[in-house]
Amino acid sequence: MMPFYEEDLAYVHHVGFPDLVDAAGDELLALFRATGLDSGLIIDLGCGSGTWARKLLEHGYSVLGVDVSAPMIELARRTAPEAQFQTASLYDVDFRPCAAVTALGEALNYCADGAPSEARLDRLFRNIASCLPKGGVFAFDILVRSDGEPMHYRSWRKGPDWAVLVEVSEQPQENLLIRDITVFRKGGHGYRRSEERHRIGVLDGAQIERLLAGAGFEVTVSPHYGRHPLAQRRLAYIAYKRSDEGLRPEG
Repeated sequence: MMPFYEEDLAYVHHVGFPDLVDAAGDELLALFRATGLDSGLIIDLGCGSGTWARKLLEHGYSVLGVDVSAPMIELARRTAPEAQFQTASLYDVDFRPCAAVTALGEALNYCADGAPSEARLDRLFRNIASCLPKGGVFAFDILVRSDGEPMHYRSWRKGPDWAVLVEVSEQPQENLLIRDITVFRKGGHGYRRSEERHRIGVLDGAQIERLLAGAGFEVTVSPHYGRHPLAQRRLAYIAYKRSDEGLRPEG
């Protein structure tokens, strides 16, 4: 496997990119409460450095976080020591009964351990459905395909002891987006440099809806988590395991 959130990039992501969890996390907590899910186990796929796990713990949930990056899991154990964490592919999780499953920050798009094929996603969705009660929630966001111009851009961000530069290039014919990431992190008397290339599978939104329905979910799709808007071409999927109890909130 190519480098994927090694030590320095994991640190930079933890201290410099809390935006999604800070905003979307509050919206998801409100959604959980509205559906009566005010306690229980949350399984967080692609849990990163544990910021979302810590927020969930603070609101009375228990958490199992899963991430393929060992440095991310090491950070997560320090960030949310009362949670449980597992270093694994989200496709290899031994799911257990839980109240909800989350996958924030395009976790389903990443090709860190192979492309997110239809067969793999179908199996994943069915495994998730099998561990949820009726009315249980599966919430995630993904990057979706578009007929518009491919994404090509550069961006950068910096902090007191780090800087990160990202070059993005989309390959529509392969349904693939490449992120070339260069990290500078202060250490000793200077800065050390590291590089990673992330391969992101660009998913078919309609196919995702069909797979969710086939796995037994009723789904709503939006470019927002509640009031929090997502970045360009990202969609949030809130999927409820179908039931007769009517736990899904109105509106």
